[in-house]
Amino acid sequence: MLKASYCLAASAFLLAGMANAEPITPEGARQLLASVDAEVGSLPDEDGSVYVLDYRLNGLSQTLRLTDCEPDSGCKLAIIFATFDPPADVPPVQLLDAANRYNDSYPFGRAFVLPNDDGSVRAIGVDYSLDLRNETSLDTVDLNLFYQIVVAYTDHHSEGAGE
Repeated sequence: MLKASYCLAASAFLLAGMANAEPITPEGARQLLASVDAEVGSLPDEDGSVYVLDYRLNGLSQTLRLTDCEPDSGCKLAIIFATFDPPADVPPVQLLDAANRYNDSYPFGRAFVLPNDDGSVRAIGVDYSLDLRNETSLDTVDLNLFYQIVVAYTDHHSEGAGE
């Protein structure tokens, strides 16, 4: 279930990104996400150089964080997060172990486990950081790589978290 839902969401995001050929700006990112009917919100920090675009697409909570943004030249860093509810039948220590094994085995993306104060797990997920200073845009190559990261993570998680 995790894999199928997430693959659909990542595919939609990938297809929407194909038309993006300019440096990414917060408004451009909002338009990109809106084009795939994502429920989008935006919250800039105090100086306006960091934008967090939380969105929900195909039932999955995701975030695109853009940092060091300037109106004329776009943003210098993008971080794409995908989070989802942890499986109820898997103990937190096994979820953490699955994330650590993913991080040790895969060169792209970073798996994570977000704990609650009581030690239970609030969310699990994967993220991907893009340094846009030497690129012209957040483009389909990057989005395709993130899609592949998500597929690898969900495959790994499905195989290893319940062991």
